[in-house]
Amino acid sequence: MQMIWMRNTNVINPLKGHHQSQVKLLKIKLFMKVVKKVIYVAMASFCLNLTVSSQNITLKMSNITVKQAMDELKSRSGYSFVFSSADVDTGKKISVSSENQSINAVIEQILRGQGLTYEIQGKNIILKKDILTSVDKKTKITGIVKDQYGEPIIGANVVVKGTTVGTITDIDGNYTLDVPSGASLQVSYIGYLTQDVVTAGKNNIDINLIEDTQKLEEVVVVGY
Repeated sequence: MQMIWMRNTNVINPLKGHHQSQVKLLKIKLFMKVVKKVIYVAMASFCLNLTVSSQNITLKMSNITVKQAMDELKSRSGYSFVFSSADVDTGKKISVSSENQSINAVIEQILRGQGLTYEIQGKNIILKKDILTSVDKKTKITGIVKDQYGEPIIGANVVVKGTTVGTITDIDGNYTLDVPSGASLQVSYIGYLTQDVVTAGKNNIDINLIEDTQKLEEVVVVGY
């Protein structure tokens, strides 16, 4: 008599079920490790910001340039300023009076009136031009362009540096121009050296251009 054995495929293998449970448990553990790392990084960043904000600085200086104030803050705190030279008037004269104040308060004193925003990243203080301030806030600048002898220059070009916004002087050398906050003027005329002028905190700027003797020497006059 021939016997036929049939395999019951519906029987659950206990070893296979145990292996699947271990795999799921391993995945959960890995996920929890990732979550812990994310939380750790976030907390470390938060604590760093608290440390920066809570670091107090004493800095009292009068009639110094922005550049000197930046260097002094760096020597006392270790934080460096990072910026574009076109955005910051580092030669502007300022006074800083800070006694046991936060580093943020000192930074704001140094940057006051420049139309800038800043962000602290690690040991760097990143400066950026405040676009809204630059676009919306403008100052009307007036003045006279003269030569080195005090005579008014007619038709001199007065332009907001880096733009096409500008005007020319009238018959008396006068000009009027709406200038974005913190911008510089570039003044030029044929036969004279081009001059850049900082406008921060000023409403009236008289400019004296100096003859470009080198270019004048290059001009050859031919008589007939």
